[in-house]
Amino acid sequence: MICYYFYKNIVLVLTEFYFALYSGFSGQIFFLDWLPMLYNAVFTSWHCLFTLLLEKDVNYNFSFRYPQIYKSGQLSYYFNYTVFWKWIMQGLWHGAVCFFVPMYNAKRASTEDGTRNDHWVVSTISFSMIIHLVIYKLLLEARHFNMISFAIGIVCLLIYWSFLLLVQISDIGNLVQPQIVGVIR
Repeated sequence: MICYYFYKNIVLVLTEFYFALYSGFSGQIFFLDWLPMLYNAVFTSWHCLFTLLLEKDVNYNFSFRYPQIYKSGQLSYYFNYTVFWKWIMQGLWHGAVCFFVPMYNAKRASTEDGTRNDHWVVSTISFSMIIHLVIYKLLLEARHFNMISFAIGIVCLLIYWSFLLLVQISDIGNLVQPQIVGVIR
């Protein structure tokens, strides 16, 4: 859980850091204000909490009968410097992918009227990639898959996309952040 929380926040922060490098540290924010604020509070934390809370490989009685199953924790098999830095390196790589892929495609692509994609569209695509990536990553890393954690992951994605669609309504979007209106076309 500790490594995953570091990982998911590193992916988000490094994507913004890559934008700061890209923009020459201009001070321009990359993501719309509300997206990073809701990232840990709503979009990703519930999935992590439910998945890792339900991560159980042996039952209660078995763990008391055979305490040697905890030996791997005492030997730091699942949490040590090597494991921690693997997660950090994955966060660096995934943050770079979530930034550079949308930026590269935005430079090449244009809309129907010949104009380029807006900054907020590209950043929202990048943020959407991050949300999907960290939710899928947790599903892949879970050792004991269950339908509740899968369903919570789907619910978190639905909440994210519902939020994006809700703030596209001009009256709501203008209250939240005017730049968000029209991001989803």
